[in-house]
Amino acid sequence: MTTVTPLISGLPVSEQINLIWPIYYCYTIFGILAFLINLIIIFVYFSNQSLKSRFTMYIGLAAADMINGLGFAATGFERLQYQFYSTKFESFPTVNQYQCALQIGNMLQIIGSQWPALIILFLGLERIFAVKYSVKHRHLEPKTFYKVLIISLGLCLISTSVAMYIGVSVQRYTEVPFFCSLNYAYGSEYTTFTYFMTTTCYFAGFLFTIVALIIIIRARKDVEFKNNILSKECRKVKKIIFISLLSLIMIASPNLFLYSTKFIERKVSYLTTGWIHCLFILRSIFNFWVIGFGVKEFEIRFFEMFFPCALSPTDSVSDEESKNKTFRLRPAPQRECYNNDCENYYI
Repeated sequence: MTTVTPLISGLPVSEQINLIWPIYYCYTIFGILAFLINLIIIFVYFSNQSLKSRFTMYIGLAAADMINGLGFAATGFERLQYQFYSTKFESFPTVNQYQCALQIGNMLQIIGSQWPALIILFLGLERIFAVKYSVKHRHLEPKTFYKVLIISLGLCLISTSVAMYIGVSVQRYTEVPFFCSLNYAYGSEYTTFTYFMTTTCYFAGFLFTIVALIIIIRARKDVEFKNNILSKECRKVKKIIFISLLSLIMIASPNLFLYSTKFIERKVSYLTTGWIHCLFILRSIFNFWVIGFGVKEFEIRFFEMFFPCALSPTDSVSDEESKNKTFRLRPAPQRECYNNDCENYYI
């Protein structure tokens, strides 16, 4: 039989359980908001062929965070079903671990926590490749980035399968509290792996983008003229640094804290850990300002689709305009080189 640590000592169980419901309302509301926001981001990027090919990794990150939002929304909804019986509880209700493992919300949370971390890692690596081998990077087809996203999603699905095996087969009839957190659903060993995996990916992605920024700063000093490519890459790298930094603050740091609670003699209340998990959803919501309106092309396309009256005649990222630009007469190209890569560019 599982012994559940009281949320607040001295209070009746029914009153303690009532303190949990605001957390699950937060999960549900913020989860739905994160899902809708990232769905809009994907819709806007997919509405234009140019944006779709240029911002493939942003689309993947939005898809991953959309799953994260859906996972939290499903989790909150599943937990809130107990609210109708809360007044009847004289002790903390328990369920078998396999029941927690089979909950849709928990399965989606695994993918929603691990997939964004892998994408941030690949974004950091991609930025280093972009600034070191700019010509080769610009000749990469969008299919390459889609393959990266599919591979990373495949790794998450394998990880989810392992978690399901632990929860459904290995520890099937272990009694756990009805909270059904990932720790109760898939065991402490697997959740520890998830904490370290996501933290490592976010930290590595942050370091890689810092390295890319250093390469750009040094390359700028080596060239005698203003390099348009370096300026564009610098803006992109700063964007990834900001995303990585947000992830470190709102996901990696809480993960480290949650892991450290295993070694604290006085156990941390589930109320505390529950509210900390809300930070994971907020990071997904922030995508609207980071990879959404933080990207000028997205902002223009968004208003072009939903509020066309707010745009000036010169603001457009339509496919037709992109095609027309291709056939405009331009001055003779000049030669642009850095990091031993040379390419024609137009002033």
